[in-house]
Amino acid sequence: MDRSINDFFVYVFFYSLFRHFRTKYLVNKKYFISFKTRQKLLLSTKNSVKKGPSPYNRGT
Repeated sequence: MDRSINDFFVYVFFYSLFRHFRTKYLVNKKYFISFKTRQKLLLSTKNSVKKGPSPYNRGT
């Protein structure tokens, strides 16, 4: 009985660790994608500044 409880806790620990790293990786991937799109948005707003004032870059 004692041994099986120990194995169970080890399993839960590794499973939570795995889930934590997986979610961390997913979040980093999402952040990286959003970072790239933000750079594209910045470039597009810079181009629109040359053309003329737009309602999008008024707040920045």
